[in-house]
Amino acid sequence: GPPSIGAQVARRAGIAASEMRGTYEGLWLLDRSDQHASSAPRPEEQLAKTASIRAEMHLDAGDLAQAEAEAKRALSLDPDGSISRQATRTLADVYTSQGRFDEATRAATDAMPARTTRDERWIGLSARTLLARIALEQGRIAEAVAGTRAVVVEARELAEDRVGLLAETLLRDLDPTWVPTDVVRETLPWAVRLPVLAQDGRDLLVRGDARRAAGLAADVVALADSARLGRDGVDARLLLGRALVDLGDLDQATTTYLTALDHCRTMGLPLRAADVLDGLAAVARMRDMTEARSLAAAAFALRTPRKAVRWGYSADFDVVPASRAPDEWLDGDDLSADSVALVTAAFTRTGSARPSVLDSLTAAERQVAERVAHGLTSRQIAEELYVSPRTVDAHLTHIYRKLDINTRARLAALVVDNR
Repeated sequence: GPPSIGAQVARRAGIAASEMRGTYEGLWLLDRSDQHASSAPRPEEQLAKTASIRAEMHLDAGDLAQAEAEAKRALSLDPDGSISRQATRTLADVYTSQGRFDEATRAATDAMPARTTRDERWIGLSARTLLARIALEQGRIAEAVAGTRAVVVEARELAEDRVGLLAETLLRDLDPTWVPTDVVRETLPWAVRLPVLAQDGRDLLVRGDARRAAGLAADVVALADSARLGRDGVDARLLLGRALVDLGDLDQATTTYLTALDHCRTMGLPLRAADVLDGLAAVARMRDMTEARSLAAAAFALRTPRKAVRWGYSADFDVVPASRAPDEWLDGDDLSADSVALVTAAFTRTGSARPSVLDSLTAAERQVAERVAHGLTSRQIAEELYVSPRTVDAHLTHIYRKLDINTRARLAALVVDNR
């Protein structure tokens, strides 16, 4: 058939695969769409549309650099501006996640022209949700509530269910009196289902049911990791860490927060990294660690240049920050390349204890190693640590490489010998 139809079919199949099977499951179909487009009479139009969808996939996965590059590529290829609003909205989302609020505001405003077609209504609603999110990050709570409420009401009237549900997760966090939409979670695509489930967990935490909140958060973490939804995975780990603190399980809270910090550093999510650092500061204070105030200072240093404030879980913790964060933790306004390792070392330091071959392991790897020594299977370890069995196996791979061993029996013996 015509190449333009082939490009469109492959692109829509890619979207469906991404929504139902995981973020990057449809990426190869987008490559196929580009192959068809190269033979089309107007290849730029098809290539621009595919680049815009690819940018959304990278955004969902948390690869913000690739998302920005593909969105800008879509804009440069677009011959008649038909895809410009969608690509610009994606850029606004990228910039919001990175704390580049001035650029995000301009992009979101550009994505909302005075008139829209029926197919583009979701873009304007989504852009307005991003503006509400920026207001929340910068402490303009009343503006955030009003903006999000207006989006949810309008989305219901227009039957733009996905955008409405995503906006509603933010509104439920801000306005506990809001009555949420009754939906069957299992029927939603991953990118909508996980934020809704995470908000369900936050509601449980607010009601004082930390154990159920932790269980639901762990489920969302596993689903986010398997579906390659990076930003949702970070948000779920923040919820899980907070619930574990309430339950008094500081070891698992520390591991959860450190994993989230690593993901924030890799993805370039400075404000979520600040939330993680506040959580770690609270844990450090409970453990009488001298680094507690330094961790709070690092969180403050990430927010200040972005004119951001503490909200949500971070507002629950009130550790007075030191006058400045350790220089080696920061690189300008962002975390340094060594920051995760340095913060992790603060929580795994053995003090005056004798050196151990296990000192090279991270906190998460130590927890896995200890459970291997107790004879637990990967699945049992995953259930105890609120992670997926695949994550446990990945930790084991790293442990074996660091310790130059290749069996669980040898690892168990090393743990016992070094207790």
